[in-house]
Amino acid sequence: INAVRAKNRAVQALEASRRNLQEAQVITRLGSWELNRASGVALCSDELYTVLDVDPQEAPATVQRFMQGVHPDDLERVQQGITQAIERHEALDLIHRFLTRDRQVRWIHLRVKFEYDADGQAVRSYGTVQDITAQRRIEERIDYLTRHDPVTGLANRARFTEALDERIAQHPAGTLSAVIHIDLDRYQRVNDSLGHEAGDALLLQVARRLAQALSGSARLPGETVPAATLARWGGDEFMVLLADLPSAHEASRVAQRLLGAIRRPFRSGDNEVMLDARAGIAIHPADGKSASELISASTAATHHAKSHDVRDLQFYSPDINTDARLQLQLEAELRAALASADGDGLLLYYQPKY
Repeated sequence: INAVRAKNRAVQALEASRRNLQEAQVITRLGSWELNRASGVALCSDELYTVLDVDPQEAPATVQRFMQGVHPDDLERVQQGITQAIERHEALDLIHRFLTRDRQVRWIHLRVKFEYDADGQAVRSYGTVQDITAQRRIEERIDYLTRHDPVTGLANRARFTEALDERIAQHPAGTLSAVIHIDLDRYQRVNDSLGHEAGDALLLQVARRLAQALSGSARLPGETVPAATLARWGGDEFMVLLADLPSAHEASRVAQRLLGAIRRPFRSGDNEVMLDARAGIAIHPADGKSASELISASTAATHHAKSHDVRDLQFYSPDINTDARLQLQLEAELRAALASADGDGLLLYYQPKY
């Protein structure tokens, strides 16, 4: 009698354990399986069919059946991963995409371990598949927010600098790249008078116009459009990266088009708003070999255009930096003279003329 009771308790405990495991797999979207590699037939948990959206009555549970659902762009990588894991006697751990019956994409975390015979041949494998689609979407959203401007949806500083670094590293011989810095005029006045909400809406309009001006839809018949990356640099500033330019003149032509798009009237509620802008252009590799050098050169060109009342665009030249350094030096010397404790920092000479 005691043996029967012990056996019943063991069976009940085993059944409870099985139910708990099944519930845990449902909660975590985790399916498990065990494969006899000789027959190719797998013993699968119920949740595995749910995760992979496979009808258990539709076809036998074989490796080939499940591999049919792997995304075509990931299939070779998955197959190579399995082969390499077996050859190296290692566990497999990778993430890939899987297509459901209605062609929806799911992200799957696949983990596999293998057992080998005396000859080193894989005779058995077992593992798990976990649906991490929700987690992946959250990660993609976080990645998007860290690399894009929340107001305009354009690339932000970090993403633009990253794209510029990539472009410099892949720079084809015989081609030019250009960095265009655009600084809006009169935007702050609009922002102060109409409010920040209207100011953000206006920035979004500017971003859309700039994007349209850079797209193929804005080109004239027979006109080519260079590959471009558009970013909001901050405040009322934007950055554009142009790649594969045949000449610096092409950068000038694109910059003129961008300025023209900004100078057309905007609507903000019932108000018509007019903006203006200045643009500075730096050419790679002539004006800089690194992203920081090109960005500094383009912004210096824009500031030179504003300080010297150049209405359209300004190409960078070394003279601009020289002029800027002299201005900073003069400002520093004047401040030091005014702050002189002896009062002799500035001397006034008066010579009357008759």
